[in-house]
Amino acid sequence: MNPETVETIVELERLGGRLYLDGAKVKYRPAGDPRIESIIQKLRPYREEIAQALREGRLARCGSSACAGCYTLWAGGPRIHPPKATPEWQRWRERWDKLKQ
Repeated sequence: MNPETVETIVELERLGGRLYLDGAKVKYRPAGDPRIESIIQKLRPYREEIAQALREGRLARCGSSACAGCYTLWAGGPRIHPPKATPEWQRWRERWDKLKQ
């Protein structure tokens, strides 16, 4: 899956949207939120790729309460978590940057 598609899905999840399979169709919730609707429009050209990733479990959330949306690059592969801008993450990043100096 291309990185732009993954980032768009992460953006959708940050807004509270979720993709899921209903039979062979990719669906989303919640419907009606204009921000989510605009993201869905960006994802429409990639629906087959997204459906395949959902079938293989590559877009399943990890279950962590702090997860903003994770993904894998292959079925059964490690979960990858995109960077977050939470206050905790920012404090961690500041400490990391000081260690690197």
